[in-house]
Amino acid sequence: MGPLCRRTGDPALRLVPRRRIRGPARAHAVALELRGSLPACDGVGRGRRVRIGILTKVFTAELVDAAIAKHDRAERRRRLLPARLVVYFVLALCLFARESYEEVLRVLTSGIPGSHALARVNRSSLCRARARLGEDVLETVFRQVAGPLAAPAAPGAWWRGLRLLALDGTQFDLPDSTSNGDTFDGPSTTGGVPFGFPQVRAVVLAEIGTHGVLDARLGGYRDGERSLAYPLAGSTGPGDLVIADRGFWSVEFAHVFTVAGADLLVRLQSNHLGTAQEELPDSSYLSMARPGKEVRLRAAREGRTLPRHVIYRVITFTKDGKVAYLGTTPARSPRPGGRPAHASFRPGVIATAHAQSRSRTAGPC
Repeated sequence: MGPLCRRTGDPALRLVPRRRIRGPARAHAVALELRGSLPACDGVGRGRRVRIGILTKVFTAELVDAAIAKHDRAERRRRLLPARLVVYFVLALCLFARESYEEVLRVLTSGIPGSHALARVNRSSLCRARARLGEDVLETVFRQVAGPLAAPAAPGAWWRGLRLLALDGTQFDLPDSTSNGDTFDGPSTTGGVPFGFPQVRAVVLAEIGTHGVLDARLGGYRDGERSLAYPLAGSTGPGDLVIADRGFWSVEFAHVFTVAGADLLVRLQSNHLGTAQEELPDSSYLSMARPGKEVRLRAAREGRTLPRHVIYRVITFTKDGKVAYLGTTPARSPRPGGRPAHASFRPGVIATAHAQSRSRTAGPC
């Protein structure tokens, strides 16, 4: 009396004798079932079913349907690939990035009555369904669920009452198509001849303790990470400490985040140290920087307002025999013992934040 399903190693599964499977149930090969609410074993591993279950719990059907209705993407006639299924399909592509379209659809719909009809769906049908859906629905779904997750006692998520956030950017290769090349661009030779794949640039703001994504912006290959980071300031506020690596710091970057109420801790390049204004007891010093003429003119053309100058704290430290610099927003008031809020912050934290943010943005989604 053996099982119909070969995957029997998981102790959370229990065998169902063959003689109990009769009639239509045989079509679904219900030989093993979970001790819980997940569908019976149908060739899809339990780990995959758990991930799909979490996906549908976070991105509820009501949330997805509301986003579809907001952008008027509901189907006008009955389709084999309705808009709701396509949304979950795109989300599942991020969970199973190494699988084919057809395999992801099979995993997503396993255990659903009548799902065998989806076996007729081919890759081109899925591509057309994604094109019909568009990107606005997915952005709305993302913004509905993105946000901080850390509880007040969560380890690694806080420092002296400040929520630790990491800001970082990365690039993803895209399929080598004419439309992707025209939209996003990509690497090219000195003479302007494209080579390699088109690329999309992403800048992500994430919570360090939980890796929860608060916000993200996408752009083309020629878009700078710093300009993509400016709108992310709107997702920060008082009580947040935003940590970023070299390349982000500028007068406008410091301005937009401090206006939002957030504090900054950013590695500085040696040409971003500004003009020293006041030396502080902890060996750091306050510095002032002004936006250059070209920066002011470009900001004016784009309708942005820049401050005349910004004041920030510069911390100097040595790592592996090399001198490095951190730029922070000045403490608003001394903490107990007379030490300012950022005076004893460990420089190694910024490297950890950079690595954690990179690990969050290194995937295909």
